[in-house]
This record gives sequence, C-alpha cells and structure tokens, in this order.
Amino acid sequence: MVCVVSGPASDLDDTERPRLTSDHRLRRGAGGVILISRGPERTGRRVINPSERYGSSETGPG
Repeated sequence: MVCVVSGPASDLDDTERPRLTSDHRLRRGAGGVILISRGPERTGRRVINPSERYGSSETGPG
C-alpha cells in the first residue's frame, strides 16, 4: 500500500537518481546489513562480519 502512495514521487526520484533504486534493492536483499553498496561496501562486510554468510552462499552454489 505504501508503494502506491510513493508511486508519483517515485517517478521523479527514478528520473533524478535511478542509482538509488538499485542500491535500495541491494541493501534490502542483503538484509539491511550493508548500508553502503557503493565503494565502502567491502568495509561494511568486515565491520558486521557477514562475510561468513556471504561466503557460505557463494561457496554453496559456486
């Protein structure tokens, strides 16, 4: 329901900064652990120590 309210607002945001949309998806996919999915992303992983979770996932299907 919230999406509907930010529908018209999203149009402007997407056109102004479509990069944020992609970042938001990555952040949510990671479970809100990595707030910075740009450059310091590496540092964030080490700080929260989620490398174990990511490593296992990558090693599993890999």
